[in-house]
Amino acid sequence: MRKILIVDDESHLSQELRCMLGAMCNDWNIDYSNNGPDALRRLESEDVDVIVSEMRMSGMDGKELLTQVREKYPEMVRIVLSAFSDHKAIMRTVRLAHQYISKPCDAEILKTMIERAFALKTLLKNQKLRQLIIRMEAFPGLPATYARITELLHDPEIPIQSVGKVIAEDIGMTVKILQLVNSAYYGIARRVAGPEEAVVFLGLDTIRALVLTIGLFSGFEESGIPKPMVEDIYRHSLKTGTLAKAIAIKEKMHKDQVEEAFMAGLLHDLGKLVMVHNMPDHYGELLQATLDKNLPIQDTEMKIFGATHELIGAYLIGLWGLPDSIMEAVAFHHCPGQCPTAAFDALGAVHVADAMAHVNPQFGGDIHGNRLSMEYLERFGLTDHLDGWIDLALESFE
Repeated sequence: MRKILIVDDESHLSQELRCMLGAMCNDWNIDYSNNGPDALRRLESEDVDVIVSEMRMSGMDGKELLTQVREKYPEMVRIVLSAFSDHKAIMRTVRLAHQYISKPCDAEILKTMIERAFALKTLLKNQKLRQLIIRMEAFPGLPATYARITELLHDPEIPIQSVGKVIAEDIGMTVKILQLVNSAYYGIARRVAGPEEAVVFLGLDTIRALVLTIGLFSGFEESGIPKPMVEDIYRHSLKTGTLAKAIAIKEKMHKDQVEEAFMAGLLHDLGKLVMVHNMPDHYGELLQATLDKNLPIQDTEMKIFGATHELIGAYLIGLWGLPDSIMEAVAFHHCPGQCPTAAFDALGAVHVADAMAHVNPQFGGDIHGNRLSMEYLERFGLTDHLDGWIDLALESFE
């Protein structure tokens, strides 16, 4: 039976949660603790899948508790429970938490969070990879982008839209800020799919805190990762996101889907950055070998790691609470026919854009090759749209 531990020193709130969740979750074993030391003692003898911790507790606070949990139990999903007015506490745990929820707690939202965490385990079966991803705090960014955003944030008169546009060029900044703004802590009624909108919701003070005070982001040159390798991934991702957005506009998708197409395109190779970040030498050799032999990288990834970069990226996106449509597009961008979608949406736009960005019709590449699923396009009667998309690609790549 799946085990959840809720840590909160306000006994009446714990009792309320016990009543609400107990009635809803017959297949979960939910335990409660009223302080950090007691919670750690329980974890020594109990296998816990998810921990939900209040931030402000007497003695050991939530930050200290979750720091120890991350080090000792790397596969445990960590959810922060905090009062909405306690914004500083959230900033202190932005490196530690996978999800945030505000007090008083909505049991249905918490239940959905936990169910998603359990479902993600079936998406990525490699335990060591799950541990690597769960331990991740953030991604280093491209040095030039990091320098630009730092310079902008030092200007007290900078327009908030300018900050959002720069963030939208950086995969690491984008995914972390979307994680925060889409958390239940902020209680936004709909999913936010783009960093420009996210910056408006969070405000410049929060963005400044993340970048300048907390130091959440840094340049890749500080990580020892080969710069050309990272730049290639970023360049391809930005091309894919830009073209996916253009395709979504041409197909007259809703404006939210247009934004999702760009974000999913930007993040579609997030799994490669996870591997580059955690094992740069090993994954760098794999990337080079597949390029030299012109092999599908997914085959090599599956053989060595037991998972592909699509699944790794989708797992992290799901763990951090980004919209399901983006997670779906990342998970199936190489094999869209395996997704039971009922429409040509962000996934379809990213699939086509990724294929074109790899083949690059500007130089006479065969877009009808094995990267593009014609069967998927036929399902929606879109094969005759291909020439128009190629024209978009030619304009975009120029």
